[in-house]
Amino acid sequence: MKTSKILLVVLVALMMVSLSLTALLIIRPAKQTANTGLGQTTTTVGTTTDNQTRTSLIPDEVFSPSRYVYNHDDKIEVTSDKAVLKALNLELHQSFENIQSMGTLEQYNYEQLLLKQSAGQLLFDAPIPIKNAVSYFVDIPDEFANTTITRIVLLMDDVSTAYLINDQTKASYSVTRKKQSNEFLKSAYSEKLFYPIQSYITKGGLTFVRIDDIKLDQLTYLVEQHMTSFYIGMLYSNTTDLKNRSDNKSIVYNDNVSQLIIDRSSSILSYFRNRLSESVPDMSTTLQHSFNQMNRFENWTYGIYYSGYSQTSQAVDFLRYVNNFPILDANQQGTLRITVTDDGLSKMRIPTLVAQTPLVSRTKQVSLMSGDDAVSVIMSKGIDLLQVEDVRIGYQWVSSQESNKIVNFIPTWFVKINGAWQTVDSATMDQVTLEDAGELEPVSMDLGEED
Repeated sequence: MKTSKILLVVLVALMMVSLSLTALLIIRPAKQTANTGLGQTTTTVGTTTDNQTRTSLIPDEVFSPSRYVYNHDDKIEVTSDKAVLKALNLELHQSFENIQSMGTLEQYNYEQLLLKQSAGQLLFDAPIPIKNAVSYFVDIPDEFANTTITRIVLLMDDVSTAYLINDQTKASYSVTRKKQSNEFLKSAYSEKLFYPIQSYITKGGLTFVRIDDIKLDQLTYLVEQHMTSFYIGMLYSNTTDLKNRSDNKSIVYNDNVSQLIIDRSSSILSYFRNRLSESVPDMSTTLQHSFNQMNRFENWTYGIYYSGYSQTSQAVDFLRYVNNFPILDANQQGTLRITVTDDGLSKMRIPTLVAQTPLVSRTKQVSLMSGDDAVSVIMSKGIDLLQVEDVRIGYQWVSSQESNKIVNFIPTWFVKINGAWQTVDSATMDQVTLEDAGELEPVSMDLGEED
């Protein structure tokens, strides 16, 4: 009898534990796994805190091509699908060697190479030093480390050679391919993921635009934001001299050598630190150091690509992506800009809002004009294509009117002029440059005593 009572007590206790665990699973915030196309990333959904789970970015993914052009069966098509690009990158890992300069291509030879002789092309968002595309190369001679390219061309009839092209200068380089086959290009092709394109000669080189009937998803996400204390903790090891000069327009902190500003309206952070040394590393090293700094603060899980470097200011830009397309809105919510010297971080401009949770039920499909129509609109404004650096589809970041915690990503045609993106519909030649685009109005930096 006693044994039965003991068993009954144990059984009741186990049932209570089971119920408690079930309740805990129901009450605790769920974790969302976001497929970035760059691997599986797990982030905690809920209020952002200083202890939020952070995702480390990988250089070979951030400094990789964002689009792939496939030439086959008298057709030329493009995809920006992350899974396809990842498969191609893995196939080409350390497959190039013996880099040689081939001089500057004449325009005719340049077009023939890209339109007639190529089997596949990998397109970068901006000129990138060969050293930063390190995963493709077995060994990079020092004289080529800072050589910049914008495109990798795999040949149709010569599987032993590939070409590296800088579209802006038409400089070309050849490499020997260790894996001498194009079969993987065919296996990466899927009719559902590739779209026919038309080419145009622009300032940026040969620009491809989609020409089919374009239907894309308009996406809706919940957004989160790091607390100001997170950035203060990351940027200031000693806060003894840090002064709070915030007002209704901006959150402002400064000490004797630096200033942090967060615009209350846009939630964009600007940081400046007066560095004693004005010298900077070479371009490839600058990109790597800028990536390292960006990686400390960014927690975007849907893909980020390197998107530009200014020789004038040494600023390095990175672009946030969502659903295979860049965020190119006028408010620069998709752009991160980092400036480093040999002493460390000098300037930084980053969005503090992060899209974490997709509201799938609000996704809707929208139609866009064809790429040909987008180019026609640009030309109708009196803009010469030889002044245009790029034309492509991206997302506008539009905050919802119902809540500042909700953002809509609206697919839109964009054009890049003077290093800055603008929508095709609003495009003008009177546009700011890369150095000025998206900068916040500076706050007077009084380094004296606090009032």
